[in-house]
Amino acid sequence: MRVALEDVFERVDSYSVVAELNYLGRDYEASAQVEILFGDGEYVYQIIQPFDEDVLVEAKSLIEYLKRRIGYSNDFLRNPIETILAKLDDLASSGSEDERIRLKSLREVVKYYLVLNYLGYGLLTFLMADDFVEDISCISPGSPVRIWHKRFNDRGWVRTNIVLSEADLERLLHKFAFRTGKNISLINPVLEGILPEGYRVTALYRRELSPMGSNFTIRKFRSKPYTLIELIQRGFILPWAAAVLWRLVELKKFIFIIGPSGSGKTTLLNALANLIHPNYKVISIEDIQELHLPYHPSWKPLITREGSYAKDYTIFDLVRIALRERADYILLGESRGEEARLIFQGAATGHGCLTTFHASNIDELMARLSAKPISVDREMLKLIDTVVVVNYHRVGGRPIRRVVKILRQLGGWRPIYESRNGETINDNHAISDIDLSRVLRHESFLSYLVRLGASSPPEFIDRVRLYYDGHYEYREGYWVLRSVS
Repeated sequence: MRVALEDVFERVDSYSVVAELNYLGRDYEASAQVEILFGDGEYVYQIIQPFDEDVLVEAKSLIEYLKRRIGYSNDFLRNPIETILAKLDDLASSGSEDERIRLKSLREVVKYYLVLNYLGYGLLTFLMADDFVEDISCISPGSPVRIWHKRFNDRGWVRTNIVLSEADLERLLHKFAFRTGKNISLINPVLEGILPEGYRVTALYRRELSPMGSNFTIRKFRSKPYTLIELIQRGFILPWAAAVLWRLVELKKFIFIIGPSGSGKTTLLNALANLIHPNYKVISIEDIQELHLPYHPSWKPLITREGSYAKDYTIFDLVRIALRERADYILLGESRGEEARLIFQGAATGHGCLTTFHASNIDELMARLSAKPISVDREMLKLIDTVVVVNYHRVGGRPIRRVVKILRQLGGWRPIYESRNGETINDNHAISDIDLSRVLRHESFLSYLVRLGASSPPEFIDRVRLYYDGHYEYREGYWVLRSVS
């Protein structure tokens, strides 16, 4: 792994990143300094390691020497880090005074290198540990790894000082494959999977599909999904619109969330799914798991299995399985093929259905659903109750994601909420059939939770459960939580 250092750039930010890793019950960590540089019209994300390059090279050579002394013993295979460190300590205790001092001074460097390269992914470990980094991309060997940084993306993708050689990149792809439980090779040059950290990786091997050589993209997801309270706090959705969607979820309506890539469709779907009554059985279906409902007691995630030596199970197969399991709610991560026809069958038989779809507006959605390869009958399209439109644009160089429109099918598509030119339009008459008083009650409760700051998933879901169970009551303009036995 080669690091290209920058010379003539202005430093605009600096912070430390600590990668915390666990192996066989032992906690390890490695830290580095991050500098954000600006020059020539672009940002550069630079990782400053705590040790000089020549010391790291010496530590690597020492590790290779110790590995040859150890061999592939059971202890080494069980925990190579602790075995190598123990062998280093033995070597230091038996050597001369000068050798003992030298080896002891290298111990922390050796441990740092082992943690970073054996447990982690080299310098990419720090990109994965950095909460400001959303996506990581390498388009070819010798090309700088680029990231999508939450704070410095007004000029697009940010270049890092990490440059992978062809050999380094190939080793990394094999590590991705091993840790996702899949394989990547000349015969099977595409890798799609979820890393143990919960991040989605997509990789292409050598030049089988990409003339520029091996490449990968990692999409990071929060270990704790956004709650509706966080989305309100961030301006993604207003309390009234959130309350309407809560009520529609409560009634098990068929809801599509549409918008361009990266606009927050899956984020909103996950937040709405956390509002599903805890007594309901929920099945989520995805190619690569992005939905997380760890606090819902009756959530069952299903993911596809394709390209394996055993029988393949596609999205279509999983939707068919879900329809047989008497699920109250089916969450389809993304509708894009014939499986969309099956989820319409689910909606027709009384299942609550939530899904996302790549479309910019209602006309495009209807056109694509009715055209091949999906080919949903126009009569079946009438089963859709609600379409939520989310969008992504820039304001003052900053990316803004928000719900811009909610439409219901009431003898034609009718906007019940719209955000336009900084103003919002609400149509209470279009929700009279779903109990307006209940919607207003939900809105008041969500506003109360926003003021309370109850945004973490465990607290939010606990309070929603208490709300469902009748432990909250509204007194003189305030929500009061009665004692819970």
